Amino acid sequence: MKLTQLKKRERAVLLSPAEDIGSTGRRLKDMGLVEGHEIELKGVMLFGGPLIIEANSQLISLRRSIADRLEVSEPCMKPVLP
Repeated sequence: MKLTQLKKRERAVLLSPAEDIGSTGRRLKDMGLVEGHEIELKGVMLFGGPLIIEANSQLISLRRSIADRLEVSEPCMKPVLP
């Protein structure tokens, strides 16, 4: 499943390494987007704008074109507090 297919407040585990995207992927890896880590989709901007995700207690904004290239697991069923 692609990262762009998650719904707001869903959590999943990143399956594909971010470094497969090139130099942008290396930056994402430095920010904590590494294979096997849990991420949560915090928000989606309107009109095809960026996605906001949380990884390692930090918020990261990603272009949809980049987020569409990242594979994640099926959403986890952990309760998320508002």
